[in-house]
Amino acid sequence: GQLQLYKESHGVLRFSSLDCDVRSFSELQLDNCDVLEEKLTSICKLSGPPHNAGEGASGQLAAKTVKALSSLRDVDCVLLGMRRPEYVVGTLPLAFRSPPVDEQAASSAVRALNNTIAMWFATAIHEADHGTAKDWRLPVLEKQVTPEAVGG
Repeated sequence: GQLQLYKESHGVLRFSSLDCDVRSFSELQLDNCDVLEEKLTSICKLSGPPHNAGEGASGQLAAKTVKALSSLRDVDCVLLGMRRPEYVVGTLPLAFRSPPVDEQAASSAVRALNNTIAMWFATAIHEADHGTAKDWRLPVLEKQVTPEAVGG
């Protein structure tokens, strides 16, 4: 199966548990990222040996996401944003120093994350404010009446 891409989503989805400026335009808040990381940790059993990636949400959402995606049989390459080299370096130990996650667990985790993100986007589209004015729209269907020039 394929993951659905959200081309009409508001904001930017960043897979980061970091509480920093890179998430400032994200639809997901820090606690939402923590929920995603907790799901990955639980479904893929990443907290114990041989992965030892920390309990629940430990600020390693990117590393855990890379681990789950790279454990899928049909995934040959996982692209990782490289805004800062330390972000990439932070994912490498989990990606390369432990065996792949069980493929069924990785598949279940990716589907669970996809479903969670889809639900957030589905509910966010109906929220009153996405950071833009919702009470005004350009009146493109209304006839424009130009006021007469003053003093003419």
